[in-house]
Amino acid sequence: MKRKAIAGCLIVVFFIATAIACGDDAGEENDGENAVTNNQNATNDGNSANNGNSSNSTANTNNTNNTNNTNNTNNTNNTNNTDPDGPTFCRNTCQEASECGTEDGWECVDERCHFDSEAAGNCTENDDCIALLSGWQDPCSNQDGCAITQACIEHQGEGLCAFEHGEYIDCHDMDREIATIDRFGDAGTAEVCIHPSPLCHPDHHFCMEGCQSDGDCFAGGVDTCIDGLCVCGSDAACDDVDFGDTCFDGECGCSGDQICVDAGFDVCE
Repeated sequence: MKRKAIAGCLIVVFFIATAIACGDDAGEENDGENAVTNNQNATNDGNSANNGNSSNSTANTNNTNNTNNTNNTNNTNNTNNTDPDGPTFCRNTCQEASECGTEDGWECVDERCHFDSEAAGNCTENDDCIALLSGWQDPCSNQDGCAITQACIEHQGEGLCAFEHGEYIDCHDMDREIATIDRFGDAGTAEVCIHPSPLCHPDHHFCMEGCQSDGDCFAGGVDTCIDGLCVCGSDAACDDVDFGDTCFDGECGCSGDQICVDAGFDVCE
């Protein structure tokens, strides 16, 4: 059996940490409505897990993978902005989509830049984010295709290398939980490290870390955990973002054109 160097594990661990820490920049320069959600450790990576029905490979896990996203449901959102005109966000004006951005998803609608996150996103449900956030990125056909610290497991019908809990790695040291999953290309099961709360943003369709308490929400523009999602709970949460000063239903918006002009946008509407 081919064994890759243990050093490979360190490189992949660094990749995971980097992937989770990096926010999705799509829309930040052109659409304030999408920008605020990208601050919460978004991981909008084109190499995310394939969409589709969730595999039974995550059965028998030692965690409640998606139940964490319903924690703290008794937390009441203080975003009681009742502006009769509705929420307003910083936007850029345009005549064609090329003026808005080069990434897939940018559109020019009614002379305003708009990012179609549903079309350009990398997930439609939480299970789509398990592989990406857990670091199961390298494909394999059997155990020979993975490092000594990994196991080749079955996920959504394909083989992926996952960090194996045991002699070389303790999943809890990586802030991960342990799941027992069928091996791919070989008989038996393996105990591997799995992200405890993968979340597909319900409005913007990118993978991100879900929250379990307000303490998990420390990025600019968010301070409150509701149903596993970090949102702004008051206008004060928007003090750390340039593109908004008012909390509208969990997202930082703008109160007037000047704050948008100062942040490099054209209008607040």
